[in-house]
Amino acid sequence: ERACSGGSAKACNNQALFFAVGVGVPADPKRAAGLYQQACNGSEPLGCRNLGLMYEEGRVVPQDIDRAMKLFARACELGSAPGCNNLGRRLMSLGKGKEAAAALTKACEGGDPAACRNMGVLYAEGRALPKNYQAALPWFRQACDAGDVIGCRNLGLLTTKGLGVAVDRARGRALLEVACLAGDTPGCSALRAEGWPLPQDSLRPDAGADRR
Repeated sequence: ERACSGGSAKACNNQALFFAVGVGVPADPKRAAGLYQQACNGSEPLGCRNLGLMYEEGRVVPQDIDRAMKLFARACELGSAPGCNNLGRRLMSLGKGKEAAAALTKACEGGDPAACRNMGVLYAEGRALPKNYQAALPWFRQACDAGDVIGCRNLGLLTTKGLGVAVDRARGRALLEVACLAGDTPGCSALRAEGWPLPQDSLRPDAGADRR
């Protein structure tokens, strides 16, 4: 608390996190919002991003998407990859493809795998950019390689169906299994839709037992 009062923006953001979830102190979301604002005023990118999430979701503060986007843009400007992803995601919803792609590319290059996946979605679904499965593939692959299970699922779907790439059902199945094992329900549903067993079933002790 002294560090925040002494002008450390990072300390203000950290203190806000404690009040937001009630770690070591009684939960006080309103105080958290004030501390996030203080952190953002001090050019702490996470403070701007976290306050932006509160305005986006209408938690404690009135929902204000315009203000949320301004806070995400500030976080992105200050170097927050998740902030750039939040901004890009919002720009996608507004149909601003070029602006969304710029923000998401910056976020992906900054190490946010969700942003890589969202870039893939921009192309695969034709959301604010012309639909282009081939262009979507490397983004989904990068997201999956970085541990984003939705990226793995999307890559698996395209590979299974031969969208933008030659059909490779074995590879597609393996990718869908990665997503399913990580708890991705749509990934499990995609496996069922193809008539493939869920990977969890093959891990059961009685799997493959003679049931005659």
